[in-house]
Amino acid sequence: MQGMDRATGVDGAMAEVTDRLAKRFDQVPREAVEATVMGCASRWRDARITDFVPILTEHRCRARLREMSDGRFR
Repeated sequence: MQGMDRATGVDGAMAEVTDRLAKRFDQVPREAVEATVMGCASRWRDARITDFVPILTEHRCRARLREMSDGRFR
C-alpha cells in the first residue's frame, strides 16, 4: 500500500508542476506543457527516492518551456 501512496503523491505533485508551468508559460499550449513535464519526469521514473523528482522536473521543464515560448509559439 505504501508504494501506491508514493505513486499517488508523485502523480499529484506532477499535476501541480504542470499547473504551475502552464500558468507561467501561458503562451505554450497546455498539451505541450504536459508532454514536457512527462518527458522530463520520465528520467526519474525508477527512482527509489522520489522526494525531489517534482523539483528536478520543474527545473528542467522551465528551461525547455522558456525556449518554446521564446520561439515556436509566438
